Amino acid sequence: MINTTLKVNDIRKMFKEAYNNAEFTVDRTGAKTIEIIGATFEADEDYIVRTPAYEYIERELEWYKSASLKVADIPGKTPAIWEAISSRWWNQFKLWLVYLYWRKWQSI
Repeated sequence: MINTTLKVNDIRKMFKEAYNNAEFTVDRTGAKTIEIIGATFEADEDYIVRTPAYEYIERELEWYKSASLKVADIPGKTPAIWEAISSRWWNQFKLWLVYLYWRKWQSI
């Protein structure tokens, strides 16, 4: 058996080739995405497409850990996407689910 391990850069090249060749999968809403089905690769880098916003990730984790149900309690400026989708009911329901999953993840 020949075992050729793909790396992040190989996956990046696959995405770029699919994008340049307009090889998109279109979902029921008409949104386009690129699928690489069944890919196994070594995550030898922190990201495939762009550098993660580590500062924001830390702020959001701090917020989850606080168990607050208010997007306004995200440390620093509340991200526009959170404000755009928040409502009293949705905000509380969604954040409670996120908190429950976070707690479950912490217990593993």
